[in-house]
Amino acid sequence: MVHCRVAFLALITLALSAFGGCAGAPEAAIQAKVGSHDDSIVCFVIRTYWAHGDTWGDKSLRRILGSLRNQTLGRWEALLVVMDNRPFPELRRIVRELNDSRIWVQAEWINFKYNPKESGSWSPGYHNKLYNLTDTAIRACPAKSYWVVATNGDNSYDSKFVETVFAAPRGVDVVAVNFYSRYQRPTALPCERFEEGEGVPHCKENEMRFCQTDLAASAYRLERLLAENRLFGELDPGGSHGANDGIMAQTILTAGWKVHYVRDRCLVNHSPSPQQCALAGGVWDDSIMYQATGFGGACVHAKTVLERMRVHPNAYELLELNVTFDRQSFGYDQYPFLELKCLRLADQSQWFRFETYGRVCAARVDRKDIPDDIPPHPWDDWVPSSEDTEQQGDVAEEGEEGEEQWQPAAASNEDSPVWRPPKFHEAPQLQHPRVFRAKMRKGESRKHVDAMDRQKRKAHTQTKEYQGGKSEEGKNRSTHMRQLINSFLARKRAHAAVRCRSS
Repeated sequence: MVHCRVAFLALITLALSAFGGCAGAPEAAIQAKVGSHDDSIVCFVIRTYWAHGDTWGDKSLRRILGSLRNQTLGRWEALLVVMDNRPFPELRRIVRELNDSRIWVQAEWINFKYNPKESGSWSPGYHNKLYNLTDTAIRACPAKSYWVVATNGDNSYDSKFVETVFAAPRGVDVVAVNFYSRYQRPTALPCERFEEGEGVPHCKENEMRFCQTDLAASAYRLERLLAENRLFGELDPGGSHGANDGIMAQTILTAGWKVHYVRDRCLVNHSPSPQQCALAGGVWDDSIMYQATGFGGACVHAKTVLERMRVHPNAYELLELNVTFDRQSFGYDQYPFLELKCLRLADQSQWFRFETYGRVCAARVDRKDIPDDIPPHPWDDWVPSSEDTEQQGDVAEEGEEGEEQWQPAAASNEDSPVWRPPKFHEAPQLQHPRVFRAKMRKGESRKHVDAMDRQKRKAHTQTKEYQGGKSEEGKNRSTHMRQLINSFLARKRAHAAVRCRSS
């Protein structure tokens, strides 16, 4: 009987090594590849709120957590923090359904004083409150955390992000990866700033400096961050536009932190991005990228663009272009190209590129084209002293030859420039046709009121203003634009059908 039991256990062990062991084999190979065999992890601090949920949101929280669970190296934990004026009732249900011990809720701050926006713009001091919560959550990371990444609940990560972070050379303090962003080349021509071309980067390059980095695309060595008591919430006194991540990047470079730059890979998608907009079949609205309420642009539905161009056929231009993307990340190798519809203002005098973003936000590929006569900008003090210098080498530290170094414009090198908000611009005043709706007076029937409405609309269409909107040229442009969008949507449906058949 003993021999039978031993033989049975041997069969079980053999079966586990042949089948169950296959799941761990790739990760063991990755562990050997990155040269790290301890149990240290990457701690993700995920800032989320109700709009990332399932019922009232876009389900983006599930997407970011899914992207973490799909990592080739599973050494990570995710701390969820909420700060908003509305509760997030689905948060714990989402965590419970995922049933992953690496995901847990760290804090929920729900109060009317945490209102994110007022009249379409960020509430004064909101970002500093959010970064204070971020600092608290960072200090709650597990003791075995070696790296920490603070991010938002609507971002997502390539499956090799954690593997890439742990593959960084020994002794570095920050791992900086490139990322998809709506702020890609903001001083280039609207819409064309996303277009593929020779020498154009696949996405936004993480240069670890103001306006050229992203909180979600930088992994900080937690031990040094805590030892030096670095706090994001204390960096931007005004808290006007959440520039804390860029200020922190330049501050630690000045302090001599070593940075490992991961080039030619786009491992983070900061939502919204034009690449994801192209895959979703949306239209990128670059006509609002200079406004406080639409800073950087947004992905909108094709029907809203169609209506805007119908009403104002001469105010906008609709471009169709292939956007840049990294074919080695996010499974994009299955796409020969990513085609994007992009909307911009037809009046080039409304393209406030340098007036809004300044020279500090110009991408490396665009710096040679910066005109000498651009007006002064509130962010000019953040421009590095040698902005034309190329970054060389994977590991970079303060003072290395060829490395782009930041020197503050203040009298003392220990002082940081004063943060000032950018100069936003108002939307152009477009003449919208008035829509009449007569009020029902006591004793009037609905039929009589509707007849009054029809008469007023008919009289209004005879005005010169409305006749201009219905000119023959305007009708032709609206028809052409409608055909473009319909053909674009048809191609998207055809591509989806082909992918379904191939799978």
